[in-house]
Amino acid sequence: SDLDVESAAVSRHDGRWTRLATTGPAPSERSTPAVAAIGHMVYVFGGARDDSVTGDTQIYDDLHRLDTVKRRWEVLTPAGAKPPPRVFAASAAHRASRRMLVFGGAFFGPFFSDFSAYGDLWAYDVDRNRWTELQASNAGPSPRSRPSAWVVDDKLYIFGGVTSFFQVLNDLWVYDLHSNRWTELIPVGAAGSPPARHEAMIGSQGGDRKS
Repeated sequence: SDLDVESAAVSRHDGRWTRLATTGPAPSERSTPAVAAIGHMVYVFGGARDDSVTGDTQIYDDLHRLDTVKRRWEVLTPAGAKPPPRVFAASAAHRASRRMLVFGGAFFGPFFSDFSAYGDLWAYDVDRNRWTELQASNAGPSPRSRPSAWVVDDKLYIFGGVTSFFQVLNDLWVYDLHSNRWTELIPVGAAGSPPARHEAMIGSQGGDRKS
């Protein structure tokens, strides 16, 4: 019937959730890690497990990789220095260089005591299995937790977030991976900007034009 055809069409467009069965050492339960997909691999860095009842807090600096074809987890041990433990970091994939970019985030104690935001930028090279801190030639965004991040071509955009003093921001910055420089595009409080916010979600198609 026409109703059956219409129902089938809706079902196809709605899609379907499936809980994947995976093997290997999966990450422990945690909230708000940095995540990026490069090729058929998904990379998961850091995050936190904080108990709102007991105050027990664990903030991680481990790096995991999920092979979405084999559905297998692996714990990675990158060479050299790595980012300090953090949660609420912004992350994005720069697929042209096969790197995961991680900016900011925060560290805190029990019940969010001593909350401290980061303002550093790191890149994880998936082919070299190495973290590198990208130290720009000029000053960039202030330290912040849970800003939004996205990549267009060879530029990383950072919007909003919340400071160590819980000031919520709505400035917009861009980092040029070639010139190694930050540029403030729109300052905090500029007319016409979205209201200040953190933990805002970003949608993209492919992350950059060279993917």
